[in-house]
Amino acid sequence: MKEINPEAVAPPFSRYSHATVSSDGRFVFVSGAIGVAPDGSLPGDFEGQMRQLWSNLQTILEEAGSGLERILRMNGFLKNREDAGAFWTIREEVLSHRPASTVVIAELIDPAWLIEVEVIAEV
Repeated sequence: MKEINPEAVAPPFSRYSHATVSSDGRFVFVSGAIGVAPDGSLPGDFEGQMRQLWSNLQTILEEAGSGLERILRMNGFLKNREDAGAFWTIREEVLSHRPASTVVIAELIDPAWLIEVEVIAEV
């Protein structure tokens, strides 16, 4: 297995990798990505966090030899139900396809985080 931790993304908050590539090199599994900028700052609003999150995902996937267009599965965790509309709108802007998806309203580990997304993609 290969660990992926791009320097252009804020480092993981504990002992995990941003992503791992399977030993056969076919799939990349991305940990829950959040909207933290590379300098560690966090936008205060949902849209800002969501857009930064997708930028982080793109960077992580590209370092793994993949890309947003190769996402097979996406799990989204929203802190607030009222952000669901913005979630879908921005997701539709970013993704040109419709991967298998689950979206839930959840309490995230840091109260400042409004969104977290994990994905599985082809390499």
